[in-house]
Amino acid sequence: MQERGLGPQVVRYTHAVLSSALKQGVKWDMLHKNPASAVDLPLMVRKEMKAMTPAEASRFLEAVKGTRQYALFNFALTTGMRPQEYLALKWSDVDLERGLATVRRAIVWKREKGGGWAFAEPKTFRSRRTIPLPASTVKALLEHKDSRELSVCVLVLTAGLWLSVYY
Repeated sequence: MQERGLGPQVVRYTHAVLSSALKQGVKWDMLHKNPASAVDLPLMVRKEMKAMTPAEASRFLEAVKGTRQYALFNFALTTGMRPQEYLALKWSDVDLERGLATVRRAIVWKREKGGGWAFAEPKTFRSRRTIPLPASTVKALLEHKDSRELSVCVLVLTAGLWLSVYY
């Protein structure tokens, strides 16, 4: 499989499926032993996450300045919060006077029948935290809050990208 250009994750997943089927064959006395148990699996190579440099982040924020998403991108880059956390924030979680944001919930994909997005407890106990906001982020949030008119912003996940839809 690797000779055909398939990665270690695909090879390991395929092995797990086949091994499970062959294991059942052993249980039913159709096989003497599971031939998949003798396979040497490829190592998983963990790629290091690439983060923006401060200069790249500044250039990015300059490029999106003046857009409806500026406050969101500014918030995401300056707080270090997980997307599941900052997308679940409500205005009541943000104290603009004191410059603090409190993580109280996260947005998660429900795996049950039907799926869908839902609010849930943060990932870990330590994920419940209060984060200080830089002055530039507070300013961006204040400007965003003042310019919202009376529209409602809904974040829609489309093709792996969050888009703001205003009604």
